[in-house]
Amino acid sequence: MENIYLPKNLNIKNIEKSFSSTELEQIFIFFNYLFFQTKFIKQKSCQIYSKFIENDIFSKKSIKIVQYLIDLNIIEKSRSYANFEDIKFCKSYSFVEKYYKSKFIETKVEFKYKTNLKKYNNLFLKNGKLNKIDDVKYNVQKYFISKIKINEEIFSEINKNDNIQYKDILINELSNVEKFNYVKEDKFAGRVYNIFTNKSSKIRSMLEFNDKKLSFIDIKSSQLTFLAQLDKFDLKKFDKIEKENIEIDENFKKIVFEDDIYEYFGNKMGWSREKTKKKMLVFLFDTKTLKYNELTPIFQEEFPKTFKTLNYLKQFKTMYNKDYCSFVLQSVEKNTLFDVIKNETEYFTVHDSVYFESGKEQYYKELFTNYFNSKNLTCPKFNY
Repeated sequence: MENIYLPKNLNIKNIEKSFSSTELEQIFIFFNYLFFQTKFIKQKSCQIYSKFIENDIFSKKSIKIVQYLIDLNIIEKSRSYANFEDIKFCKSYSFVEKYYKSKFIETKVEFKYKTNLKKYNNLFLKNGKLNKIDDVKYNVQKYFISKIKINEEIFSEINKNDNIQYKDILINELSNVEKFNYVKEDKFAGRVYNIFTNKSSKIRSMLEFNDKKLSFIDIKSSQLTFLAQLDKFDLKKFDKIEKENIEIDENFKKIVFEDDIYEYFGNKMGWSREKTKKKMLVFLFDTKTLKYNELTPIFQEEFPKTFKTLNYLKQFKTMYNKDYCSFVLQSVEKNTLFDVIKNETEYFTVHDSVYFESGKEQYYKELFTNYFNSKNLTCPKFNY
């Protein structure tokens, strides 16, 4: 017998007569998942991707089953943009008001179908609590962002020459973050996007949480930091990579971790640090061959192993015909970041940066440092 939490005022008989026994078990899993998701983040609705619903909860009939639950006025859904590049929608689900506000009671259910029991065990621990929640990293950010306020004094100073209507737009985005689900994951490397991802740092500087300004921490020269120790990461998830082909020069590692890699190349080329940074990103992520890049001669002469590794990665393409090198580095960056902060509940991310309540800077520095040390990785430099 397994634990399932259901609204106390829910009439199960109305559901039983409308579905087969295997579908009913899947519906119980769905209800339990909704209950724990919303309880964890203290929000009414949670974002669930269609593939997750179809593969991890229901089956190919998931659309019809969910729609029938909506028709029965048990759950409701809203839609929001799935990402910021394509006009595609994902769904958020919740119990309707009368069930959401109801007391939930623990119910014992015996699963007769092995596939459904397997789905239950994959999602929930023996005590009925959630085991794995792919959506937590989105819902935690939505909850945190919804509690952020604008510091009026800083806003007035920063925007004294700008259109004051922008404040109303930002307030609207903050107040509707749950409704419009402004937390997304891209299709490329799984990077997470929210309403602040593409906004300038000056906008983020005027935000506060619990009447305190926001602070941040990010990994300095993030992509190069991960490249410099790519040979130390577990790369099994990248099925095209053979680990023995990933080699990084020791002198390249030394410059990345002990000096300033952009200043080093900038001095070589006679460029400013800002220009060098842009040129380096093109070098790393351009889909064209490295043969004709301006930085190629330096890499060939001083960092031949690293250059060979980059060429090795760039010979592949992703399923969307994108650059494989950038896919690997961005994926490693994103997975590492969320592994570090997996137990935190008050933050939002901007690629390799984490924003949080001011006063927690040392805490997050130690969090990152301890993580890298525990994985036998070289701890990076941080920006604050």
